[in-house]
Amino acid sequence: FRYMQVDIHNKSSEPLKIYSIGLNFSTYPVEYRGAFNCSDELLNQIWKVGRYTLQLCMEDAYEDCPFREQAQWMGDARVEALINYYTFGDTKLIARCLRQIGQSQLPQGITSGVYPLRWPNKIADYCLLWIISLWDYYQYTGDKHLVEELYPRIKRALAFFESHLDQYNLLSNVPDWTFIDWAELDKRGEITALNCFYYKALIDASQMAQLLREKKEAMRYQKLAEKVKAAINSRLWLNDIGVYVDCRVGDVLSETISQHANS
Repeated sequence: FRYMQVDIHNKSSEPLKIYSIGLNFSTYPVEYRGAFNCSDELLNQIWKVGRYTLQLCMEDAYEDCPFREQAQWMGDARVEALINYYTFGDTKLIARCLRQIGQSQLPQGITSGVYPLRWPNKIADYCLLWIISLWDYYQYTGDKHLVEELYPRIKRALAFFESHLDQYNLLSNVPDWTFIDWAELDKRGEITALNCFYYKALIDASQMAQLLREKKEAMRYQKLAEKVKAAINSRLWLNDIGVYVDCRVGDVLSETISQHANS
């Protein structure tokens, strides 16, 4: 932080003397392993600020923020873990996160968007990011054991999403909360960003199945991913101006066009 405010309520008639003010700095025990340096000093400072910010968001879990919720949201954890691989190279904290989110899985297959907590918080895209993050983890660590451990839960999660495919092989009207971002997105019916996450999760699940020598499942996930990709391109692409719209409801394309659907 840059500033500290101290509010003093002294009910005594005697003056209050402050001899010192301090604090305890406590974060996850990271090691500064990654480095970045270039001729642009601004970029060097951005790297340092970003690295330090990440450290502040690492305690017993990846946190969305170190001062308010201090919660392990899967969407935040994925971004933080990707940065961590290059800055600190830690693998234990994200492995713990992936296990804990897996433990939050509900009977229908979806995982909680934030965990641990006392009640389920079902966020469709965060469940898909959990799947994607597991394959990220394997690519950066080569740890096959965690993939093997969580793969049965991955299958249950994907079965949940498959049950919400419409006749065009797109996720449509998935229950509970689709977050994507706080921006004013159009998130009705067939949501482009959500279906892109689903496509990526299927591709990654296919890779996991191949790793575990589950060839039939690998092929099935791959074929389903191809169907989803084709449906995204045929139903959510606005050819007149060359962009993907945010969503489609029936035969009507959304008038909202965002970076999220096109990046």
